[in-house]
Amino acid sequence: MKRQSSFIIVLVILFFLFLYFFWRPVSYELKYDINKYNVTEKYNKKEQLYYFTVQKGDQKYEYVLKAKYNRHRKLISQIKVTDKKANCLSIKSKYLKFYDLCLDGTNLTFKNHTLPEKNKALKTYENVTIYNLNNRKYLLWNYHNFLYLNGDDAKTISLFTKDYYNLKLSYGNNRYLFVPNQKDEYIFRDGFIIDSKNGKVTEISFDRDLYFDSYYLGSHKNNLYLVDRKNKEEYALNLKQRKLQKIAGQILKNSKWEKVSMTKLINKDYAFTSKEFMTYVLKDDNLYAQINDQLIFITSGVTSIIEIKDYDVYFVAGDSLYYFNLYTGFTKLLSYSEWQYNTRNMIYLFD
Repeated sequence: MKRQSSFIIVLVILFFLFLYFFWRPVSYELKYDINKYNVTEKYNKKEQLYYFTVQKGDQKYEYVLKAKYNRHRKLISQIKVTDKKANCLSIKSKYLKFYDLCLDGTNLTFKNHTLPEKNKALKTYENVTIYNLNNRKYLLWNYHNFLYLNGDDAKTISLFTKDYYNLKLSYGNNRYLFVPNQKDEYIFRDGFIIDSKNGKVTEISFDRDLYFDSYYLGSHKNNLYLVDRKNKEEYALNLKQRKLQKIAGQILKNSKWEKVSMTKLINKDYAFTSKEFMTYVLKDDNLYAQINDQLIFITSGVTSIIEIKDYDVYFVAGDSLYYFNLYTGFTKLLSYSEWQYNTRNMIYLFD
């Protein structure tokens, strides 16, 4: 019986070892051909990224996909030309989802650069035309009030008795928006916190003067991190607990805290950074998806980027706010005539 039990235990251990080595992620590279296209397929275990190069003669398409490791190899099953004139490819896989790319000379582009304009409006609220909220919540500054949009809920939030063309130092995280009191040109000792879940406003006050000659490093969890150049201090403002704390000079770099002297923080604008495999950038009013060092042209006539989140980007072109994703394309969200002239600290998005 003891021998039989030991044998079973060994078999179970061997079985689980087999499963571990069979399923564990490993970096690899291989090459194969499909429809006369040469495919190079790579997986980077550390980055959790798939890299694909699809080439035929001088035509070269490069893809970077963030996906869980798959033990299968030769993951591309079909390569189809959808537009010969624009050199557009559609790639199919049983295990991964590819976005479509086109080739203009040696430059990669998205398949359609035209922004949707003839969308059917859902409604208009306080001169803002609403087409699609994309399951997000919005706080929109119109120089007098904030307009709060959340599904079917739309309301006006009044904070001040006078108009402000530009809200100084208003900043938010994934739930709250902090707006300093604007009544003094140089300093503030209080402000407002707007909860994006319900539009509720809470007042907050401080035991010291804070100066508008400040900038934000970024947000982390419930805290906003502010560098006050006049006071020569760095502060953490907890929006949930409504507390202000003075901290030693530090920044968040790739999810790790690093010390930085206050002299450096005061004399240069720093920002929290995180290593992302892709982002979006503006160059000469042209919007590009930047994946590592590769640029993919998306569209032109873009005046400002409002938010970037993985494959998603929210941006303003003309008088309208749009959403774009490499897989789904463009969606027109909102229009407001004033956005043709000013978008600074006017549009805030929340989950």
